[in-house]
Amino acid sequence: MMARLRLLILIIVLSIFIYLYSLNPHQVSFYLTKDRYADLPLVLLLFISFFLGMLLALISFVLTGVNKIIYEWRERQTAKRSIDAKKLYSEAVENIFKGDIAKAQNLLKKSLIKDPQHIDSCLKLAEIYLKDGKTEAARDALGKGLSASPSNPEIIFKLIDVCAAANDRDKTYVLLNNYLEKEPSSLYALQKIRGLLAADEQWHESIGHQKKVVAIIKSGISSEAAGEASSNKLKEEIILLSGSRYEAAKVFCKEEKWSSALEQIEDILKIDNSFVPAHILMGNIFYKQGKPSSAVKVWERAYRKYRHIALFMQLEELYLKESLPSKIIRLYKRTIDFHPDDKRLRLFLARLYLRLEMIDEAIKELEGLSMEGENSRYQNLLIAEAYTRRGRFDKAAAAFKNAIGAKDAVAPLFECRNCNHCINEWKCRCPQCGKYNTLDFNPI
Repeated sequence: MMARLRLLILIIVLSIFIYLYSLNPHQVSFYLTKDRYADLPLVLLLFISFFLGMLLALISFVLTGVNKIIYEWRERQTAKRSIDAKKLYSEAVENIFKGDIAKAQNLLKKSLIKDPQHIDSCLKLAEIYLKDGKTEAARDALGKGLSASPSNPEIIFKLIDVCAAANDRDKTYVLLNNYLEKEPSSLYALQKIRGLLAADEQWHESIGHQKKVVAIIKSGISSEAAGEASSNKLKEEIILLSGSRYEAAKVFCKEEKWSSALEQIEDILKIDNSFVPAHILMGNIFYKQGKPSSAVKVWERAYRKYRHIALFMQLEELYLKESLPSKIIRLYKRTIDFHPDDKRLRLFLARLYLRLEMIDEAIKELEGLSMEGENSRYQNLLIAEAYTRRGRFDKAAAAFKNAIGAKDAVAPLFECRNCNHCINEWKCRCPQCGKYNTLDFNPI
């Protein structure tokens, strides 16, 4: 049947050729080169061109088919290697649970040979190396994974963690900066580089990245859809931004660049006026500039608004440095008259009396608190110290102080609102959890 069809087609083509040739017997000169040519019938030349076109189309069709076959074969091979890699990875995980780490390690290596882009195998192998303390081997494994999959964030961030753990700051910063060039709004990368810069006390650079973190979180919170968790997260990041600015201001203070330091403090207070460390630092700057009255105004204004005892402690220290104890006593009494229920101020007034060796006044104040039903640990500590200095019940007072483990009898106790860590002095930042503006007096 096919032979007859081919014969029919051939007869039709020849008939068309003979018919056209009879109508167009003309010949044309077909030049192969400048000097070589052949005289061919016009119709024959057209038919040759036609058949050459058909031949080229056929070749193109065959090549496309071959290319498709090769592509499909490669896809099947890639899929097979991927499946084999996953099986090897699963087997490796089973051996990790069994405790056979060496076998698991070999299986993961085989998995990566099968499929260099198998991310789970790459990360798990690096994890094994890290547990064994083989930091360089972990970096090498992750480096190979990154070569196979250059834009994979999991590998990039794991490599960043490894470099940071190895204290290779230069490599860590390079990786983070390269990633941020491609993904400038990556919250994780920004927070990571911010944390590293803060750890290296590069506060000025840290501020720039932290501003971006705050802007990204703020833009992701709509007025209607903002949840409590998102709002709290934004507040935390704003506090961290204030903390970075505060630390930068402290650096400027060390360099005696007062205007730059005050500029940072003003930026803090514009965003969060309740950031007590900023008020305290501003007052200290004024004092160092020879403006004690300005320092007093800053601390008194902030205390009236936020009632934080650390501000009153600054006032106390300033007046004592200036040899003006009567002024700070009057300030205590005046403030207590405005806030008679504030037992903290009365405790700190008693503490001041002890510092000034006004023992009878301290005892009177503390006994008055006891009669009103107050019985905090710090109050007992102060009265024990007062009695000791008066020579009354010295053994009992000493035993009481030893029982509570106090190092400094008149040092107040400050507790972190975030982690409940306690220390015997106020700091701008909790030494335990690293949070800013969380320490407050706790008489217990």
